Amino acid sequence: MSRVIDLQPLVRANDSSSLLEIYKLVPTFLRNFEVELETPDTEWQTFNAWFVRQLNFHTKFKPRTVPADSRRDSLA
Repeated sequence: MSRVIDLQPLVRANDSSSLLEIYKLVPTFLRNFEVELETPDTEWQTFNAWFVRQLNFHTKFKPRTVPADSRRDSLA
């Protein structure tokens, strides 16, 4: 006797958990780093395929200086 297992609810659960991780990652990253373009005067180039990709999109990341008393971790 063969059984069919529906894995669709598991896939949806994993998708939503990965989105939750991204929603937490991006604000945390932007809170901790300043992002600048290496050449802000250059126009962006894009390549349209399955996803739109940027070409020659170079950035610099600098750590932000946050005073110790303003961190959220110190509130706990």
